Amino acid sequence: MAPFFDLLLDLNKLQGDLVYMEIAFILVEPRVPDNIGAAARAIDNMGFSDLRLVRPKNHKDERAGWVACHSKDILENAKIYDTFEEATADRDFNIATTAKGRSLSHEFKSSTEVADFMIQKTGHVSKIGLIFGREDNGLDNVELSKCDLVSSIPTNKNYGAINLAQALMIYAYELSKINRLDISHLMKDKEKSLDYKVFKEKIVELCHLIDINPNTVRTRRIFEKLSHINDDDIRLIHYFRKKILRKVDAENWRRGR
Repeated sequence: MAPFFDLLLDLNKLQGDLVYMEIAFILVEPRVPDNIGAAARAIDNMGFSDLRLVRPKNHKDERAGWVACHSKDILENAKIYDTFEEATADRDFNIATTAKGRSLSHEFKSSTEVADFMIQKTGHVSKIGLIFGREDNGLDNVELSKCDLVSSIPTNKNYGAINLAQALMIYAYELSKINRLDISHLMKDKEKSLDYKVFKEKIVELCHLIDINPNTVRTRRIFEKLSHINDDDIRLIHYFRKKILRKVDAENWRRGR
């Protein structure tokens, strides 16, 4: 049996000076061509280029191109995916947008808080997925559960409905500050910048190793809380994780496994 030390993080692979965040705007099953075209134009206006569409309808309609206007290249280069999982697979941190707000059990930040929140994660997050749901009923609960954070736009409580393209523009504007600011100073004294996505994967491996089901409601809630931890927290948890793995490895060696 391979030693459990094989499960330890290779910190050398997780080092890096992550300064510029790559933000992908992901639309799940958009069906209105005007919204898709306006989305392309909005992210282009705010200096982004990564538009992803999951099972879109009518995205090649001429209305989409007309609304995109001078941002047709963003529209034409949009990546098309068959599943939510494929569209988010390469992201370190996924943010779900919803109109349901704080009624959900998920970790929550308003649209005005997201940029500052993510800037503080510069040390271990470099690829963000910002996910928008269907025009009629948004993201379903399964999709929401697969995200690290839930966010909504503060609106008039008597009429909070916002068009998909309008919502995307608001988030694009808010997040554009991340790449407009000089955030290189946040990397000072960060000798080990731990990748958040890999960190979560390693914690799941540890759960399986010590017979904890990572898919129970209580365990999933713990994973949602992980979205708020910082570099120092990750290093502390990683330290105890290594101690646990060494203990398990020693016990199995004594038992002759």
